Amino acid sequence: MTQVRLGLIGCGKVVELFHLPALAVIPELRVVALADTEAARLGRLGDLLGIDGRRRYADYRRLLDDREVEAVSVSTPPGSHRPIVVAAASAGKHVICEKPMATTVADADAMIEAARRQQVQLSVHHNYLWFPENRTAHRLVRQGRLGRLVHTSISCLGLPYFGGDWRLYDPEASGGGILLDMLHLIYLTSLFFGAQPLRVDARVRRIREEPIRVEDFATVWLEYERGIGQMGMSWGLGWGGTQLMGTKGRLIYHYTHFTSVNYERPDHLRLITEEGEEAVEFPPAPLFSEGPIRQFVAAVLEGRPLEVTGEDGRAAVEVALAAYESAALHTAVALPLAAVDPVYQRGIRGLTEIGAASREVLDLYGLARPPR
Repeated sequence: MTQVRLGLIGCGKVVELFHLPALAVIPELRVVALADTEAARLGRLGDLLGIDGRRRYADYRRLLDDREVEAVSVSTPPGSHRPIVVAAASAGKHVICEKPMATTVADADAMIEAARRQQVQLSVHHNYLWFPENRTAHRLVRQGRLGRLVHTSISCLGLPYFGGDWRLYDPEASGGGILLDMLHLIYLTSLFFGAQPLRVDARVRRIREEPIRVEDFATVWLEYERGIGQMGMSWGLGWGGTQLMGTKGRLIYHYTHFTSVNYERPDHLRLITEEGEEAVEFPPAPLFSEGPIRQFVAAVLEGRPLEVTGEDGRAAVEVALAAYESAALHTAVALPLAAVDPVYQRGIRGLTEIGAASREVLDLYGLARPPR
């Protein structure tokens, strides 16, 4: 059997909890090398996978020099993605990268260009696209069962904190807080509308009392040509769920229990139109990371088109960063961002170069304006 020989760069919790179970059920893929800066993580994952000690690297650049590795999965903090992905693509390795793809649009551009230049595959872990309830809802929208889609609402206000101090205290590594971390809701909303938004209006807050350096609560409005997408996300104690409204009906993700996160499985979808109500079933869910990895393997082995490209990862990052700019300006921001926009180039750090940026938002990330 032909297999993709994969190297894992980053061996943290997301890999151990979500990627490894998916890797185990994809026979067309074999992990042959690991890289991580922490010896304990490298040893634990290496032992779990039975990786030869000579292929457990403290420096990802040594893994990229390994001729046995033909593709890599990058699962390091987002602020490190650009140099790793560019180096991997330049070494001729295919790449699948954890979300968010980057912390600036300029970094995403560089990653895409490196992959294009070397003619390697570049994909991103947008795993919510493979949730069967989302795929079923998307199919109902495409079939016109709701009429023309005019409004969506996705709430994920009770997320448990996943862990890692860098998410809360190191904006250079994380690129932002819950909004950038949960850009799943952004690309999912754009999937339903079948387009990218024209404008974004957002607000960010810190609701916990300890002095973290990112937002842990955000609300976002996305304006499309013919509709509005609304979303809320928080590492907090709020509610969760998804509803779609069209000109001929609405679709509700139905739970028999109250939920606070929208990645818990609903029992069914409930379609409500003038003709009545209908329960819509959907198939069982794949493993959390299985969909993104399977489509990546198919692209590498068989040349199939990627279902999630580097350009898709870039689009979600751009909307999220425009949302930070909107929050700092307390007004809607038009999309796409101009390449000269400081946020395009430097992410949330670029907010310091925008004169009208709110002091409150700058303080949230520990940002200081440059001296005049």
